[in-house]
This record gives sequence, C-alpha cells and structure tokens, in this order.
Amino acid sequence: NPKKKDEEPVIVIPVKEKGAELPQEDDPEKKQLVHAFFRGVPVLLHSLHGPTRWYSDGGAVTQKFNSWSWWSNDIQVFVDHQKMEVAARYNVPFVTNQWHGVYSNPSGSLFVAVGYYFEKQIYRLRIDTSGDEPIITEGPDLICLATLANPNDPCDVHGALVHSFRWLDDRYGLVGTQQFAKTSFSTDEGPNADVIPPAVYLVDVENLRATPILSYQNRDDAQGLDTPTVISGIGSIVLATNNAGRVLMFVGEEDVASDPASTKTSGEKVSQEFVREGVAVFDITDLDPSSIDFSVDNQLPASTFVKRLYPGRELPEQFAAGHNLLVMETSCEGSMGTGSMLKKSGGMFSNLEGLDLKFADDIAPPAVDTETMRIEKEEVGECSVQGVPLAAPQSFYRVLVEHPFSGHLLEVDVETLRLVEVIGRHEGVQNPHGTTIDRRFYLETFEVWGGRGRVPKPVTAENGSCLISGSRVCDGKGSTEE
Repeated sequence: NPKKKDEEPVIVIPVKEKGAELPQEDDPEKKQLVHAFFRGVPVLLHSLHGPTRWYSDGGAVTQKFNSWSWWSNDIQVFVDHQKMEVAARYNVPFVTNQWHGVYSNPSGSLFVAVGYYFEKQIYRLRIDTSGDEPIITEGPDLICLATLANPNDPCDVHGALVHSFRWLDDRYGLVGTQQFAKTSFSTDEGPNADVIPPAVYLVDVENLRATPILSYQNRDDAQGLDTPTVISGIGSIVLATNNAGRVLMFVGEEDVASDPASTKTSGEKVSQEFVREGVAVFDITDLDPSSIDFSVDNQLPASTFVKRLYPGRELPEQFAAGHNLLVMETSCEGSMGTGSMLKKSGGMFSNLEGLDLKFADDIAPPAVDTETMRIEKEEVGECSVQGVPLAAPQSFYRVLVEHPFSGHLLEVDVETLRLVEVIGRHEGVQNPHGTTIDRRFYLETFEVWGGRGRVPKPVTAENGSCLISGSRVCDGKGSTEE
C-alpha cells in the first residue's frame, strides 16, 4: 500500500496452478512413510522456502541478491533485496522441482541447491551475479550423495531428501539427508534404484563428490540417546567454537521420513507424527577435508560424539525437532539474545500462521505457551521450563534451534551445551520457520571453519559495563533477569 510509507514493500510472486506430486509408500518393508507434512505440499502453492544469503569476497560482503525456492513446484526466485524486487525466476523441469535453497560459498564462485523431497539430492551451479540479474552459467550438475569408487558410475543408490547445506569454505561443505528407503519415485534399476538411510555427508563441491561421515545405519540402539552417530533424519547443521577453541558440529535431528522399524528410545513404534528429536553435538576440529579419500566411507570415530540434547531431558518435553539451526554471536553492542530482539521488534509471525489445513493436527501438538510453563522455585534456587533447567551462558556464542510446528525457538550455550533460553508464544512467536537475524550477530559456518576454532571473546561476568547476556537466564536465586 503506497499510502503507508513507513511499511516495507511486499514482493508478490504469481501463483502457479499445479503443486508437487506425492509419492506412494512403495518400500516392501515399509521403511519409508509419506509424512503428513508432505501431504500438505500440493496445497501450499504460494509457499516460499529456503531463504539463502549470497556472499562474495570470502564472505565479507553480502551480495545484493538472495534466493528463495518456490518449494511446491520447480521455480527459483532470485530477489534483489536492495531494490526490493524480483530480479529473475529460474526453473528446469524435473530438476529444480522442490529445491529448498541455493547456497553461495564465501567467495560467491560456487552455489549448491538442495532437493527437499523424496529421491532428491543436491546440485552444483555457477552463477554470474555481476549484472542486474543473476545468470546461471554452468549447471545444475548433480552431486551424488553416495560413496562411489568410480565417479562415472550411475547414481543408483544414494542419500536423499535434503533440507539445507552448510559451506565449510569455498570448496567443501556439509549436508544431511532424511529419507530412509525408496518410494514410488524410485526405479527398479539404474538411477534411484534404492536409497541410503539418513547420513551426514562431507561434500567436495568442486569435484562433485560426497562421502558419509555419520550414518543412521551405524547407530547402536542399545546405547539409546548416547549412540555416537545420528539417530534420525538431519534437518540442519551448523558449526560453532567453544572457549577451548574446539569446533563443534551441531546436527539438528528431525524425523519427517520415519523408519517404522525403529522403536527409538520410548519403545513406541514410529507414526506419521513427528517423533520427538533434538540436537546432537560432535567435535570435528581434527576433520581435514583435503585428506579425505572420497571413494570410501569416512565415518567419524566414536570419540567425536560430545552430547545429544533431547526433548524431556535437556530440552522442553514438547519440543518437536531440530528443523533449522543458526549460530548467534552475542555482544554488549547489540543483541543479547533472541528473546530481547523479539520484544523490541514486537514479535515474529510466519506464513504458516492461520492456515486451516487438515493435515496440521497430524504433525505435532499445538505450540506451547512457554510463559505458563516457566516454573521458578525461589526456595531451592531453580528456574526451569517444562522441568528443564535454564542455565546462565558461559560463551558469547549460542546455537538457535527452531521448529515451526511445536512453536519453539531455543538458545543453547556453546560452552556448556545447556539451554539458556526458551522462546514461545508469549514473545509473539507463531510457528517460526526460516528465522534470520541481523548480520552483525549471525555467525556463518564458514566463518567458524575458516578460523578452525577462532579464539572466542573473553568470557567474564561483565564485559566493560554490560553483562555477558541480557536475555532471560537463571541468576541462581530462583529468578530471571532481563
């Protein structure tokens, strides 16, 4: 509305008539369900997903373009965020379908697109961003998520269903998969003949190679939550540095493509609802991609497993899963935590708010008003949310964990690996999905990896005249402080 000069302009994307085709559950052992979440895809014809920042100059400059994926079909929308208008639309039939983000490396020389759907993998592109609109000059080239002794072999067995991609530097990156077994989209032989269960892959983007470093197939169910690998599909991956200079990989575990054969830890069979999942932490300081032989599996040693944060234990019981992760760098000059930012901005609402979709009840329980769940016990000096204690942060770095359907934004301190903040509807959050934060306080994965454990800021009770954190944390006396 041009009469309201103080409001941001709205970019309108024309609607395409047809949405995504749904696969049938085709695996004879029923290891792959078509989750209720995906049954809504044909309905969400307006749905933009996978917002991605584009960089140049080693990550020092944010380009004027960014990318959105029109997830329900095959269109990628490239936005000039300086002019606030669509710079270009791009699609390749049967290739760009259900992409979920086009990710720039730090120098802006290579891009990776991820396929967030059944049987979909990842693709390499080169994009010229020097003009008034992005122009794809090379690709999309398929990167097969599998270990191949011969890179020219057909990609017949592979990992699939990818939600996001994290660059380590200009050449290498990390990606996780979520699909457990084949669907009706699979073929009897050749490409898509079978699917490798969820894994975290190290990817050599330049050479179109990938090798798994963590695998669901290597889990030990007897160890339960302490099994030193992933125990579910992977929603998101970020890196952060603790005070000792160790590079920690945080893996958001999310089961949207359930394995009915798994009993998890509760002994209950998996249904088409979200199985409660959390965040697994691994130490990858000593991982050297340049020394990796991509023709063999390269599973990380069990000693790299640090901890798993799980609903009802380290995380609120009704938290759903690690759908999206970001790393925040807090400081005295600005953000003291997401809770403080949301209060200043008046809250945050997503495009899922208000949708009256029949499949919504199948996905997860309604979002919890965390204010009513916050329990303060002055007599014993405890502060908790849903019985999970909140701890004072000991690092300037925090991992922000979100899940849209349980309505949570969580902050985890990188040093203690403990929950320091739970944000919910009382701060104005409704179904958070695709959270972005100010660039001054956003720490990209390649910034951490490039410094290989860059020296964190000094950790003290005070830094000059301000506290290490201004978000709500327990002060040890049973109360919270702003």
